[in-house]
Amino acid sequence: MKLLNSGMTLEKVHQTLGVSISAMEEWKRKERNGEGLGNKELKRTARKFHEKELKELVEKNTDIILEEIAEHFKGSVSGAFDACERYKITLKKKR
Repeated sequence: MKLLNSGMTLEKVHQTLGVSISAMEEWKRKERNGEGLGNKELKRTARKFHEKELKELVEKNTDIILEEIAEHFKGSVSGAFDACERYKITLKKKR
């Protein structure tokens, strides 16, 4: 922003620093509106897939699939997959 404020053009800053013009325009807009350029606060919710309950569910239902786990916890299939990986739960079927 110092380079832009000192009079350097967007194109020259882009060539010098390799920062996209659209990013610099966004920074200028935020500066004009008094918004900070710091990190945004993350909006995360509590985890839906709790370790103990997930392990119990998989132990009781050995043939359960990710779609069923997601449905049980009212979450997504990718969330169920991530939870199984995080808690080192494998859904491999024993033959």
